[in-house]
Amino acid sequence: MALEAPATKAREEEGEEKRTRRLLLILLALLGAAALFLLFLLIWLLRPKPAPPPPGRAGYPIRVVRAIYGFGTGPGQLLRNPLGVAFDPDGNVWISDTGNSRVLVFTREGKFLRAVGTEEPGRLSSPYGIAVDPASRRVYVADWTARAVFVFSTSGRYLERLPAPDQDPAVFGPLGFSPFDVQVMGEKVVTSSNDGLYFFDRTGHVVARWGGGKGRGKALGEFNFPDAIAVDSKGGRIYVTDTLNRRVLALDSSGKVLWVAGKPDEAGKIVGFFQLPRAVLLGPDGKLYVVDTFRFHREGIGVGHIVVLSPEGELLSEFGRAGTEEDSFSFPEKMAAGPGGLFALADRENHRVLLFRLVEPYPTPQPTEAENYSRSFQRP
Repeated sequence: MALEAPATKAREEEGEEKRTRRLLLILLALLGAAALFLLFLLIWLLRPKPAPPPPGRAGYPIRVVRAIYGFGTGPGQLLRNPLGVAFDPDGNVWISDTGNSRVLVFTREGKFLRAVGTEEPGRLSSPYGIAVDPASRRVYVADWTARAVFVFSTSGRYLERLPAPDQDPAVFGPLGFSPFDVQVMGEKVVTSSNDGLYFFDRTGHVVARWGGGKGRGKALGEFNFPDAIAVDSKGGRIYVTDTLNRRVLALDSSGKVLWVAGKPDEAGKIVGFFQLPRAVLLGPDGKLYVVDTFRFHREGIGVGHIVVLSPEGELLSEFGRAGTEEDSFSFPEKMAAGPGGLFALADRENHRVLLFRLVEPYPTPQPTEAENYSRSFQRP
């Protein structure tokens, strides 16, 4: 019995020593973790700070909601070179799927509804601009190779085509009728063709033309492939992208030019501000949104594909980067405004339509851009 006491005491001392070592190890581990945390915190605090944006640069204003690439991934289900886009009264998105010779209709949530213009009568060839008349729920599709404007109901049913069968073709001059865009202006339907604007009544007959019938030209009052038009019914104005003259014009209800931004080429070189304006939209905010297909820029802030103007032609902003990311564009075409501040843009070479919202304030144009614009602007 006397020998058991020292042995018990030795075991207790050994146990106490082990517990002390464990406690020390735990404390060392905690100190090591704290040291690592402090090291990472120090590295984070001392990290290089990005340079602040230059004064007047508000950042990139495009917030993509979704991209529409088609209604599947199989052959014939994807968009191919879409050129036109519009919203109907229900907020559905109509897309000129030009490379597939059809129009596709989606909800703004991206759900596919139907294909339009794939059967006779009303089979499409090269659909481009689209306009929707909310009052009559008629959809107008400009088809330049078919040389006609096709009219459908918002349910997709074919109704008729413009011009009327008995329209004298001589009114279109030597170049004939080749519509790129179409808009509704009161009781008239106005279309852009390769040499000017043509106004149809509701029977499908031409009742007026601006610049058309004589061929293309670059003098004011003449046009050279005007790709797009926007109608301000309240203000009695029409805005036109005179594409191959590389300019945008505002005209009153009689066709008088109010202002012009951009210049035709000189000696085969681009000398004005616009490079290839292919679309113009009068937004719900009253601003003009011009899509300049050739205005490539990787950053897209202060310069870019989308040029924002006031109704009087003042340069307000530029943005829209070039690329394949979902907030960038590659050869953008028509642009449309829909419900709830939603915009849509046909992104041709990315084979998609982007739905997005714009966040203000918009970026200020770069000084060189503003200077170039002022040199290209005039009021006749």
